[in-house]
Amino acid sequence: MSEDQERTLRELSKDAREPEAFSRALTQTEAARRITVLRAKLKLMSEPPHTA
Repeated sequence: MSEDQERTLRELSKDAREPEAFSRALTQTEAARRITVLRAKLKLMSEPPHTA
């Protein structure tokens, strides 16, 4: 993965409380996929809970 991806993934995995999501052995494609997933998770976590 690139240095930018490493920085981003490290920060997102910390913010999402998923330290296992970070690994220096990831390819650029794998890192991009994890970054996308973690950003989506953090977006959902920032929204108010849905009530019926």
